[in-house]
Amino acid sequence: MAYGLKHYQVLGDDWITTAAGNRYDIVAKAGAPAPEAELQQMLAPVLDDRFHLKTHRETRQLPVYVLVQAKGGAKLKEGDGGEQYAMPAPGGGFRFQNYPMAAFVNVLMAMRSVGRPVIDRTGLTGRYTFTANLQDLPAGGTADEVKRAVVESDTAVFSALADQLGLKLTPAREPIDLLIVDHADRVPTED
Repeated sequence: MAYGLKHYQVLGDDWITTAAGNRYDIVAKAGAPAPEAELQQMLAPVLDDRFHLKTHRETRQLPVYVLVQAKGGAKLKEGDGGEQYAMPAPGGGFRFQNYPMAAFVNVLMAMRSVGRPVIDRTGLTGRYTFTANLQDLPAGGTADEVKRAVVESDTAVFSALADQLGLKLTPAREPIDLLIVDHADRVPTED
């Protein structure tokens, strides 16, 4: 967030890049009220200073999935302009309300079965409302049934995207801008 990057754009030791890595509370105070985007920009120098970060940027060709419209086009309904949210659907899966493709791409990247960056090339620029059961989640299933479906549905997302939404993930290699963490102290300084 501090560097305006997605999680897959930051490379370094496992303790830095994995969800199981260390977590820290950063306490800092801006000199005056500022919008969130400005606060994010102020955070990078704080992290650099407190963790003694040494980084460099580079571009590498990485495996990705490109999200495109399948033959016959997308099967999405225009949103109503209201709030964006996702919630469990009665028939299983999730109902996505007023979702832009940029947010849906983030949902796909969070799925273990996708496992790589996803780049939106659908050409869909609006906000859409749709229901999708991308991992064959059982309707009204117990927590254990849902967990089992998520673990066992390695390829379900690929066919579900095409069948339910008229979208498809195409494997490709793309240049990705990266932030490489060359050094970071595991124990930050106080201020």
